[in-house]
Amino acid sequence: MDILLDRSDDDHWVVTMISLRAQNWAAHELCCALRPCFAGSMRLDIMSADRLLKNARKQGFKTEFVGLCGKDIY
Repeated sequence: MDILLDRSDDDHWVVTMISLRAQNWAAHELCCALRPCFAGSMRLDIMSADRLLKNARKQGFKTEFVGLCGKDIY
């Protein structure tokens, strides 16, 4: 498993990069002069989380979704 999506509350989700490869990918894709470091997880709305996970799956990452009905792995 590379990336975990977990529900935080009704409007937000926490995306956590589990594998070292996913952490490196996120740091490369998300860090910039305004956000120089990546702590390993982030809190996002569902649309942002969906966009991030679609990008990650295109790069070959395995993702796990934890929702109200349990876990799904993609």
